Amino acid sequence: MAKSKDNLPTEAERYVMPSHFVESDSVEVQDFVSSAVRDLPPDASRRDKAIRLFEAVRDDIRYDPYCFALDEDSYRASRVAGAEAAFCVPKAILLAACLRAVGIPAALGFADVRNHLNTPKLQELMGTDLFIYHGYVQLWLEGEPYKVTPAFNMELCERFGVKPLVFDGYHDALFHEFDEENHRHMEYVKDRGLYFDAPMGEFLTAFKETYPKLEEFNRVRISKGSKGYDSGFSEEGGLLKYLDDFKPGQVFRFRSVPMSEVAIKAFAEEWDPQRLHTDEDYATTIHGSLIASGFQTMLEVFKPVMTEMMVNVANIGGIGFDNLRWLRPVRPNEPLDIEMKVNSVTPSKSKPDRGVLHYTLSAKNPKGEVVFSTDTSVMIQRKQNDTV
Repeated sequence: MAKSKDNLPTEAERYVMPSHFVESDSVEVQDFVSSAVRDLPPDASRRDKAIRLFEAVRDDIRYDPYCFALDEDSYRASRVAGAEAAFCVPKAILLAACLRAVGIPAALGFADVRNHLNTPKLQELMGTDLFIYHGYVQLWLEGEPYKVTPAFNMELCERFGVKPLVFDGYHDALFHEFDEENHRHMEYVKDRGLYFDAPMGEFLTAFKETYPKLEEFNRVRISKGSKGYDSGFSEEGGLLKYLDDFKPGQVFRFRSVPMSEVAIKAFAEEWDPQRLHTDEDYATTIHGSLIASGFQTMLEVFKPVMTEMMVNVANIGGIGFDNLRWLRPVRPNEPLDIEMKVNSVTPSKSKPDRGVLHYTLSAKNPKGEVVFSTDTSVMIQRKQNDTV
C-alpha cells in the first residue's frame, strides 16, 4: 500500500479535510475539541488526542436510540456538538469532525448490526432487531487504521451490564459480541464501507422505508416541540423517561406562546384584577404598557415544560418551589425563551423505585432579560429492568 511522507496511506489523505456534514472547521466543533483536550499537555501526541476525543464524544453526549432527526441539517457536526443526546450516526459524524480538526484522518463507516438485547420498546417501533447504517469511525494513527464507535456512553454500559467501549489507541473499539453475563449482544451483519462525508439522503430514505413506525414516532415527537424545538421526550409506544434518564447539568429549552392584551386582561379579571393588568392607561404610566400578572407568567412558563416534556416523564408528583422570582414585567405579544437546568438527581434511600429531580426554571424576554426564575423539585420513578 502506497504511503505519503507522513507514513499515511494514500487512501487516508482525503479524510483530513472538512466536508458538508463533517464540519471540522466549524466554531462549534473547534470549541468541543478545545474543551475535550484542555487538560492534555501542549506536546500531547495524536494518539492521546484521539483517545480523549473518543471519550468526550462517547460520554458527553448521551446515547439515545429514539433521538432520530428527520432532516439532513440536524446531522451536521456543528449541530451535533451542542446536543444533549444522540444515536450512533450523529455521534460518529461529530467524532470524525473532531479528529480531522486536530489533523487525524478520519472516515465515516456504516454497518448493519443486529442487537440481540434490543428492548421490547425499540423492537416494537423498529419491527426488527437489525439496525441498518450503524455509524462508526475509521481513523489512522501512525499509518495504522482503527475502527471505533463512540455510541454507548459509559454510564449506560454500567447500568445495563454492557461491556464498555474503550479505545486505547492501539486496538479497535467496536460493539462487543457478548455482554458482561456472556449473553449475545451485538452482531455485525454487513459493512457498508467508508465515506468521506455522511450520505444523509441515502440514510434517511432507507431509515423511513425500513422503520416506518419509528419514523412516525419521531415525526410526532418533533412536532410536539415549540417552534420546532425537539426536547427528545415522548410517551408514544410507552417510551416514558425516568429519573435515571436525567443527569446534573442537562439543559432543556422551550418557548412560550405570546400572551395577547386580550388574554392578559381576561386572566387578570378572573384571577388577579389589579389595574396593572386590566387598565392599559394606568399600566402605561408606570411600566410603559400593560403587563401580565405574575401568576399568568408562571403558568405560561410552565406550560410548555409540562406539555412537551413532563407529560412524558414517569412523574409521581411535585414537591414545591424555592427562590420564586418575578424579575421583570412581561408585556403583550412577547414570546419567552425558557430554560430548564437540572441541578441534581437524588435516588431515594428508603424507596429505591423513585427519587428527586431538582431543577432551575428561568425565562427570558426577546431582549434576553430574565423575567422569571424558580427552583423546584419533583419526585420521579426510577427505571426498572430495562436493557440496551
